[in-house]
Amino acid sequence: MDATSSSQALVVRAADESEVTLPELLAPRHPPSNPPLQSAFAAKMLLTSSELHVTTVLMDSIGPEAPLNHHNMGNIIRFFQYEPATGDVGLVVEDLKESRFTNLIPRQFLECLAVERADDVDQAKLDLQTFLSVKKDRVDGGFYNQILQTIQEEGEYNLTKLWLEDRLVRRKEYLSKLRKNVQFLVQRDKQKLYFKASVDKKTDDLKFVPVNLHVEDMLVGPQEAFVNEAKLRSSQEVRTYDFTTVGAMAAHCYKFKQGGLMTLQAKLAKLQAKQSATDLPWDEQSRHIDDLSWDISMRRDVCISQALTAVVASFVRKVEMAVQHPDPHVGEAMLLQWSEIGFLFQVESLLSTHGNEIGMIEDMSVALDALSRVSFRLVDTKDKPNSRFSFRKKAVTSTSDDGVVQKVQVTELPQPSPYKYTVTLQVQCGDFDLPKRLTRGGQVAVCPVLFTQGINEMQTIANNTERAKTELQDVINMKYLRQLEGYAKTYGQWVAQQ
Repeated sequence: MDATSSSQALVVRAADESEVTLPELLAPRHPPSNPPLQSAFAAKMLLTSSELHVTTVLMDSIGPEAPLNHHNMGNIIRFFQYEPATGDVGLVVEDLKESRFTNLIPRQFLECLAVERADDVDQAKLDLQTFLSVKKDRVDGGFYNQILQTIQEEGEYNLTKLWLEDRLVRRKEYLSKLRKNVQFLVQRDKQKLYFKASVDKKTDDLKFVPVNLHVEDMLVGPQEAFVNEAKLRSSQEVRTYDFTTVGAMAAHCYKFKQGGLMTLQAKLAKLQAKQSATDLPWDEQSRHIDDLSWDISMRRDVCISQALTAVVASFVRKVEMAVQHPDPHVGEAMLLQWSEIGFLFQVESLLSTHGNEIGMIEDMSVALDALSRVSFRLVDTKDKPNSRFSFRKKAVTSTSDDGVVQKVQVTELPQPSPYKYTVTLQVQCGDFDLPKRLTRGGQVAVCPVLFTQGINEMQTIANNTERAKTELQDVINMKYLRQLEGYAKTYGQWVAQQ
């Protein structure tokens, strides 16, 4: 907070009463003819021992008639009042909001992914047809060849044929599920269901949606600066600290019996290194490698979708803060920094290296690595050409509540390219000017880093049992520390040039 950051003594005094929101009191207890004045209200409780005057307002974001439960907690705002030694009353406002991109980004990602997986279906068809044609050539090669093949290869042939047929069916089914999931996410958006609770982390229909995704703002400043919205936006004394909170970006639906993505990828690399050349198409070893590769692909799809949604939610909030900053020079400097050295997406994990949480860390690490191939583009809406006469199908977009970032679109870039996906943000800048590099179509790179440190009793168990279990934590932290050092070095050079 401002008081503590300036080495000023912070004195917190007990309040006479505190307002506490009780979720169970939010259920409608009034008859229809006498409804409550608000869909969410605070129950006052007398707390003589309280140290802070805290008001919590639980905002029901899905309508007053919808039941409030762990599946849709809505938005939460908390007010913390404190009094520094100077006597001026200070206020801390904690604003926790659901992200409006929770369904949109996975949906757009799946639309791109469906094209790629359709290619996998075509390749599976071709592999099956090629195998059958090779068998036919061998059968027609002569009477003795037919007898020899019947004796030596008939069993292997039938096994391979069934496997190739099943392989094609599995890819078709997966593609069908992707397309159905797109429609499912469309319906969730229409119903304004933007929250996926922890209890739904294994739900198949929601596997591409991140768990517990919220965008949180912590506003700190003098109480008089919070009189109204206009004064709050223009105040130079209010500081805003933004955070994006999200559950582990992991494929909970596929479980962790065989480990996470890091373990599976290491296993695949070991099998490929041992693979030997053979005249037989699709021998047992090749089939095993192909099955493992497909499992890894499906798992990566889930994890990358969740990670992409989280980084979009975080970056959009950063852009909103830059454009709305009371000092335009500060906002311009923020955008200039991202355009030239990239956007630092730092993730802190408190998962332990014990049990299933090892697999979650592995999934998350691989998903964050994939974000290095994601970029952002910013387009000022006043510079966007009029498309009223365009006959092309409109892209799926989303509108932000603030009106700063009006639309967001995920697209897959043609290869070869340093980036696989680019996320275009249409920004209503007003009098605010984007940096020249961005106005010319320049892209903002993403620098993802992950630091993990288990702090619960499970981590204590891991520390006291096997050293190998804690090595994963050390390996990941050292890997991303080197990446962070590289970003810091680039940042220092960039600052020196300004």
